[in-house]
Parts: sequence; C-alpha cells; structure tokens
Amino acid sequence: MNTISRRSLLGAALLVPVGGFTLGAVAASRQESTAPGSPEASPVASPSASPVAGNAVAAGGEIVVEARDIEYSVTAIGGPADAEFTIKLVNKGVLEHDMVIDSLELATPLLKPGEEGILTVNAPAGDYEYYCTVAGHKQLGMVGTLTLA
Repeated sequence: MNTISRRSLLGAALLVPVGGFTLGAVAASRQESTAPGSPEASPVASPSASPVAGNAVAAGGEIVVEARDIEYSVTAIGGPADAEFTIKLVNKGVLEHDMVIDSLELATPLLKPGEEGILTVNAPAGDYEYYCTVAGHKQLGMVGTLTLA
C-alpha cells in the first residue's frame, strides 16, 4: 500500500466517528427543543390523569382484558368503588389462562384459547391484585392491579 492510500483510509476512518457524533448532537438538540412539559408536547396529559385513566370502567360498564401468552393486555384497571361493573377476560393466547382476584374472592374459570370469562366486581375502595393462576404465569408478569375509588 502506498502512502496516499494509507492517508486516505486513515482520514476516512476518522470521519466516520466524527460524522456519527455530529448526527447524534443534532438529534439530541432536536429532542431538547420538543421536550414534554406543555399541553402541545403531550396532548394526552391532564392534571387529573392517573395510571389507570385510560383503562377505567364506569358503574354498570364493562372492560375487556385480553389474556395473551404470559401477559394481560391491561395491567391497570380503574373502577368505581361500591358499584357493580364487569371485567370480561378473553383468551387470545394458545395456552389456558384465567383471572383471579384473591382478596375479593373472584375468579374466572380456566379458559381455553378463544373462550371468555366474566368477573362481576362490586367492592370498597382500594387496590386489588389480579393474576393468572396457571403455573409460572404470575411470576412471568401476568399480573395487574384493579384500583377502585
């Protein structure tokens, strides 16, 4: 290899990291200019937002939760305290699943793929854990919280 070729390769090798750094700096400055904190930057934010606001059910209403293999589609449900509503569990997985709320003594039957089960809830204010009782599913994250207020 001659001297000119070595210099060209060395120069090109040095430009790649510098170019990457420059692009990273431009991307970082763009992120800073659109940082959240205003209603325009975060249209879903509101002063009354809660972790379960998007998954809330009203008195007399129903919320649908899909059981997929080793996860629920909804892991935080909000509902009214001391009012009746239902949670419909639909098994969209290939394994059997259920939903149990021990502290309220509520449970769907073990559901085969494609089956549905209903929980009718009417309980005092508080946080209640729900989970799948199939061996290992709770430990792998098939768990959620029902918050009644």
